[in-house]
Amino acid sequence: MKRLLVPIDFSESSLNALILAKHIAKRSEGIIYLLHVIELPTDKYSFLGNDQKEELKNIYTLHFIDIVNEKLNEIKDNNESNKKPSLHIVIIRYR
Repeated sequence: MKRLLVPIDFSESSLNALILAKHIAKRSEGIIYLLHVIELPTDKYSFLGNDQKEELKNIYTLHFIDIVNEKLNEIKDNNESNKKPSLHIVIIRYR
């Protein structure tokens, strides 16, 4: 069984890559892992103290991860109708 890692940023190109990955996974009875990386922008705010940066990261991350997870689950749910290939969600918080 093959495992395919598909980075997705919800652009047209990444959605096209997912379509191609689905074809490959169907032929090889593979599993697709959708990967979305969240970059936290707080390092760009030099005027914030460390405590403020951490608080902003937590607020930003929780809200944004919810939005991304909802969108990835929509993609996963649309795929569930034909049951193959299996899709799994991976979200990585960067910084």
